[in-house]
Amino acid sequence: MLRPTPAIMNRRHFLRTAGGATALAALSAQTSPATEPTPAGAQAQPNPFATVKVEGDRLRIETHTLQAEMIHGRLTSLRSKLTGEEFLRELDQPGAAALELVYRSDEIVRVDTSKFGTITTHLFSPLQVEIVFHSLDGYGVITVIADP
Repeated sequence: MLRPTPAIMNRRHFLRTAGGATALAALSAQTSPATEPTPAGAQAQPNPFATVKVEGDRLRIETHTLQAEMIHGRLTSLRSKLTGEEFLRELDQPGAAALELVYRSDEIVRVDTSKFGTITTHLFSPLQVEIVFHSLDGYGVITVIADP
């Protein structure tokens, strides 16, 4: 009686199977109803309902319903696109830093440019930005992601 021998996967068979699975995954991603296929050679466009733009020291965030603006990591404006209503009011402490360390003794230390510090903005994608704070007193990161 003949017994079936266990299948031994050689390198060529593995590559053929893996390549087929990769092609099938790419094909199913293109035909998914949640996404539209991208024409060959064209770059995928960011979602038109959410963007993050860096303009000098300003960060502009826009979603389907809101517009926001940050300067040096501080949220300075948050507005409804539908009604134009502004959700923020003037700060009581206009010189307050976007990032502060608060110690157990209630001592507040600013992490900003006042003590030889730097604030840099790094755009990772049309939807994500990191604001990095370096100072003699500390280091911190604020991540901003626009959710479509």
